[in-house]
Amino acid sequence: MLTNYFGNPYTGSDRIVVICGDISEEVVVDEHIDTIINCAANVKHYGAYADFYQINVLGTQNMILLAKQKKAKLIHISTRAIFGDGAGSDSTHMLDEGQLYVGQSLENVYIRSKFESEVAVLRAKLEGLEATVMRVGNLTNRFSDLKFQKNYQDNAGLKRLKAFADLGVFPAEWAPLLTYEFSPVDLTAQAVIKLAQHDHPDFSVFHVYNHREIPFSQLIEILKLAPTTLEAFINEVKQAANNPEQVHIYEAFLDFIHGQDQHFSQSTDALSNDFSMWYLRQIGFDWSDVDAKYIEAYVDYFREIGLFFVTD
Repeated sequence: MLTNYFGNPYTGSDRIVVICGDISEEVVVDEHIDTIINCAANVKHYGAYADFYQINVLGTQNMILLAKQKKAKLIHISTRAIFGDGAGSDSTHMLDEGQLYVGQSLENVYIRSKFESEVAVLRAKLEGLEATVMRVGNLTNRFSDLKFQKNYQDNAGLKRLKAFADLGVFPAEWAPLLTYEFSPVDLTAQAVIKLAQHDHPDFSVFHVYNHREIPFSQLIEILKLAPTTLEAFINEVKQAANNPEQVHIYEAFLDFIHGQDQHFSQSTDALSNDFSMWYLRQIGFDWSDVDAKYIEAYVDYFREIGLFFVTD
């Protein structure tokens, strides 16, 4: 996996040691540990809750136990998706780094498991563990070279865009209202490391996602989508559930159909990372400009591997 993402620079390096194990079981490491960065997660969004619990919740609890045993700092990678659509919250109130439960729906198995893992970490911090939660955004291709995760089929943000591309239509009323967040994974990693190096005991949570969101109108143009009514769009999505070749479209919009979607609710406008952006700038990090050139290269990348069938 290391070679797949980074080539051969680390071959034979004594700085990287692989320890085989399963974080859903108690982890035993004899060596001294300073810091644990827990970014292990089942991110599929759909499936049996027991599968998500094993990795996302029980795995986190085991990392907490290891951190306590080693008196190590724990950096826990979470997701901005834990807010869901913000249902039950005051839509005029900013959902920021100081909040966890605002009445949002936790029916989605992924969101529920990541929420519960945050609860475990924050409780451990109250008990004295040195820990920080970092809620990352929609992780996308590396900014440097467009390289993406090997298991790209499991990426929820990508599956959503593929569903749009395969349908070829969008609800016309969404065009002026929506934005789409792209957080290149290499920039996100740089931000996480900066925060880990400059953490502060008074701050428990950071929102590590790109605040420069892309207008949905740009995606409409790049993906060659045609406008339709919201009712017609919903009908097409529901019909896809009965077609084995299109069921991925229904799955991509499942939360929206059931009113639990975090991407297509105006309440997401109230999600804030102002504090995290300010803090990152103080320690020397700012997000690069993810512009139309990046988005076009992003679509071309997936078109070349046969995921998007977008014609000029």
